[in-house]
Amino acid sequence: MSRAPRVLVVGFDAADGQVLLDLARQGGAPGVRSLVDQGVTAPVENPPGLFVGAVWPSFSTGTGPGAHSRYCYAQLRPGTYEAHPFPATAVSGEPFWSALARGGHRCCVVDVPHSFVGTGFDGTQIVDWGRHDPNVGFQTWPPELGAGILDRFGPHPVDQCDPYARAGRLGALRRDLLSGIDRKAALAEHLLDQDDWSLFLVVFSESHCAGHACWALHDPDHPRHDPRHAAELGDPLLDVYAALDAALRRVLAHAGDATLVVLLLSHGMGPHYDGNFLLDDILVRIDAAHRPSGGAFRRRHELRRFTQRAVRSGRRRLRLPAPARAPFDRTRSFFQIPNNDVYGGIRVNVVGREPAGRVHPGPELDAACDLLSEELGRWTNLETGEALVRRVLRTTDLYHGPGTAGMPDLLVEWNRERTIRSVAAPGRGRITREWHGARTGDHRPGGMLFARGPGIHRAATHPPVRTVDLAPTICAALDTPLGHTDGQPVAALTGPARAASR
Repeated sequence: MSRAPRVLVVGFDAADGQVLLDLARQGGAPGVRSLVDQGVTAPVENPPGLFVGAVWPSFSTGTGPGAHSRYCYAQLRPGTYEAHPFPATAVSGEPFWSALARGGHRCCVVDVPHSFVGTGFDGTQIVDWGRHDPNVGFQTWPPELGAGILDRFGPHPVDQCDPYARAGRLGALRRDLLSGIDRKAALAEHLLDQDDWSLFLVVFSESHCAGHACWALHDPDHPRHDPRHAAELGDPLLDVYAALDAALRRVLAHAGDATLVVLLLSHGMGPHYDGNFLLDDILVRIDAAHRPSGGAFRRRHELRRFTQRAVRSGRRRLRLPAPARAPFDRTRSFFQIPNNDVYGGIRVNVVGREPAGRVHPGPELDAACDLLSEELGRWTNLETGEALVRRVLRTTDLYHGPGTAGMPDLLVEWNRERTIRSVAAPGRGRITREWHGARTGDHRPGGMLFARGPGIHRAATHPPVRTVDLAPTICAALDTPLGHTDGQPVAALTGPARAASR
């Protein structure tokens, strides 16, 4: 067996921190419980509004989506009205393990989501052997490693989890996810023996699949919860979390104790309650309510303050042209664009930015964003009588850089306490429709981090750590500066690996 790596990072993709902590307190996750008792626990703050598609590239590069450019599986291509898949190879900036390799550190990196193999990497990298999101496909560095992995461990049993859920085969999904966890733990043990690693990083994504597909079985309050099905299958989500904990303990035992150990839960999971499937219909209603007698959306006043006052007063309301139903129709003044399901994404059709722009930049764009924020705030979830939207975020208030070119202008944060299927607003009518997607669980912002090692206080809590802080922290723990980054090293975590190396 090789000596222990100086830094060991294990990731559970989209594993909900509260569910896992509850399981640990009940004795079902002793590995996590040991990290809680022996080290530090900290919440992790994800990139706001865009975290579903941006969290892992932000982890890998130490930069936000304004720099690395990825926030969704499909993104608007700037200068067009078309959305296209955004592969990992299009992420800007290099992963932090490349900087470590240049600094002379041997690194082994396994299945970090939305990453890709860089040629010439002095170490071992595996991409897309077992992952939730199809991306670049199974790749390894060095290339010849791939055949040996398939011969020894085979392919991961789950290629995509949604087909299981659509077919109602959650028992089979549970079986295959547990098998995949066991195989990845064995793969990690095998790779740990291959070299004296400075960094060993492995991510398990089975928690991601289980959260999407099995949340209704886990949550008795979920509208799709079937007690008979739950009695037959039990709780596959907790079964997967318990298996992940067992895999964690295997990796920890194989890696030894003289190391900085970090367990990262990328972000949370909860019931799939959102209004994205209704958003463009809502935008059409708003558009129609502000339709002028002719012409494009026009500015009523030069000063933005007076423009906003006119919008709110309704006496000289700014107006929008007649809507078209197609969400990427160039005749619209604003339309929905992809942003996964957690936050709605709205793009304004801006003159000089879009080919057939209708809203001028500056005060007119500001007024349009204010109007949309005000209008969305009027909608109610008729199931609960509560506001449909918690808040509307302006993307330019959050992000800067070249990656913003294709982003939504507004991010709609839904009130996700209950299911959304019937909504209404004064003067805008009522919209009623069921969401029939296969996923009963969906992402929640906020991850969690557990760490232990020499110099880390036992059973301590730490203020929130940002996702972009993790790359510079890992590099600092290995005495290697990271170039451009939007994060800062977390001092409480940078000392233990240095102490272990002395």
